[in-house]
Amino acid sequence: MIADGERVPLGRRALDIVSVLAEAGGAIVTKDELFAAVWPGVVVEENALQVHIVALRKALGPDADRLKTIRGVGYQLDIADDVGAGHPRVDLPETADPPLAESQGRETTSGGVPTRGGTTPTSGSADYPASKRVGFKPMVIGALMVAALALLGTLYVLGRTHGNGAALSGQFGARIPVLVRAFEASGRGDSNEATLAGGITDELIVRLRRIPDLQVGSEDREGAARSGAFAGAYVVDGNIRSSGDQLRVTARLTNADGEILWTDTFDRKIGQLFELQEVIAASIANALSVSLDVGTDSVAYGGTNNPEAYADYMQFKINEFAFDQSVPLGFLKHAISLDPKYLKALSALSDSYSPRISYASTKAEADGLLAEMDASTRRMLAANPDMWMGHVSRAWYYIARKDFAAARKEMDAAQKSGAQIDPELPGQLATLDYCLGYTKEASALVQSAELIDPLYKNDPRVIRDLLYTGKYQQAIDLFDKLAQDGNAGRLNHTLEVFWAYMLLGRESEAIAFAGQRGDLGFGKQALEFKADKALPSMTMPQLRQWATTKYGQGGHFQLANTAALASYYGHPELAVNLMRLTLERPGAVGALTMWHPAFANARKTPAFARLVEDEGFVKLWRESGDWGDFCKPTSATGTTCS
Repeated sequence: MIADGERVPLGRRALDIVSVLAEAGGAIVTKDELFAAVWPGVVVEENALQVHIVALRKALGPDADRLKTIRGVGYQLDIADDVGAGHPRVDLPETADPPLAESQGRETTSGGVPTRGGTTPTSGSADYPASKRVGFKPMVIGALMVAALALLGTLYVLGRTHGNGAALSGQFGARIPVLVRAFEASGRGDSNEATLAGGITDELIVRLRRIPDLQVGSEDREGAARSGAFAGAYVVDGNIRSSGDQLRVTARLTNADGEILWTDTFDRKIGQLFELQEVIAASIANALSVSLDVGTDSVAYGGTNNPEAYADYMQFKINEFAFDQSVPLGFLKHAISLDPKYLKALSALSDSYSPRISYASTKAEADGLLAEMDASTRRMLAANPDMWMGHVSRAWYYIARKDFAAARKEMDAAQKSGAQIDPELPGQLATLDYCLGYTKEASALVQSAELIDPLYKNDPRVIRDLLYTGKYQQAIDLFDKLAQDGNAGRLNHTLEVFWAYMLLGRESEAIAFAGQRGDLGFGKQALEFKADKALPSMTMPQLRQWATTKYGQGGHFQLANTAALASYYGHPELAVNLMRLTLERPGAVGALTMWHPAFANARKTPAFARLVEDEGFVKLWRESGDWGDFCKPTSATGTTCS
């Protein structure tokens, strides 16, 4: 088919549809009439008709509005007298493109998934643990979009037409609360079903949050997130089942009373889903009259259009907290090799550098990791300077370098570029704020994440917020709850829980808790500090020699925690000196520990006021006019802290 001088491929079914509509002479043709005329004797899904309607509208170009949807009835082709006068010329070829294949009564297309760049890197490289890799099919994004984008349109319309839609939208102005429950795997199909279900859920939430009319949160199995403004929310859930290269995705939408408002099941071949996602999304959006930016690819949200890269990223998420970090990092690096502009993967890789720098055993190792982090974060900003992820990762790079003013600028840039609908952003900014001494602001950001998505009240990062705001028992309780829920993210916050016990005066419990995680050594470090009678009386040169003997030119993390122990056990001057040694080595933990509750005694000393001056904090606060919560100016040059 030729439209405006360009060839638009149409299958025989699309040509049959437009012929039936044209023969009606402008009258409405019902869907049943179209099915009977175009698919005589064959049972097909309504989606099949919608796919071809979308293709026809694309072919009509500026005249697409002539092909009208009559909601709940069918379609109408506006036959105007002035076709040919200023309208696109449409030539129908004598031989149409091959028809879409039919399989099991459902329309599908044939063909596999094209590989970006024409080639696929092999999985046998040193960075890519082929032995750990499972047979994860390159179709996750396509599978998601078939179900997810169908929901986008449905939710948009139902919020205005079903039951309590008006009342619900009033809770967020014109926004309708929707909770997305994790999709379930059948447990009877492919071993990767659980991974697919998690990927579908995560990407569905991202897509739904891009609809301005919706306030989208996530929900656990028990519906514990249903509180406050989300008490009467719509709920989205679903399940998947895979078998070989076949995948079935079922999704549904229910109201607050459990009434099913919409449900659909999509059967597709794995290889077909990725290339079909946009046309299916477009057809559903059109059929529901949805105000949706159809065809917006995942890259705009920091994702990828490469299904194999996405598969690797999901494998990284599965193995993220493995003891052998070469496994998750291998998947991550391979995902980036497939899509060098994959921001989520680049962000995860950049995030991995900060703790590795802090744990580095030599200066050469720390400097090497810092250089890699520099290159990685520059790459992120070059790939998409308007996406908040690159600015946040760059801020962490500057924190590790102790360039706090530059970190603050990147944080401000992230806040400006980041959508307020994403709870991940305030969570990231909160941790950075803690490093700069803005505890109150950080805590407010953590709470704002919960307002966006109520399930974030149980985000592992909340443990840090509870500790830094003096809610020690609550920090312990949340860790225990996350342990019962199997949330591996809590493992990043075991040090905070150790300190929660310590600050409650329950040292023996803190030591026992740390002993259960002996490889981390928190309890052992505390016992060694108490037993070392010489350390508190050491001069700065002696401390420097002690630190070099014990940790070489590395040990940023260990020195930071030793500084906190010194303050806690009543040696504030020693604590400040140890913190100076910490900050001589690259890493971000020292900046975070300076504002730790255990460091309160050290912050009251004149030595600490000199430290924040020397390390650039005071310069940041004076230039920005935004002072940290623990320090304030006493004159044009003087500072006091508490």
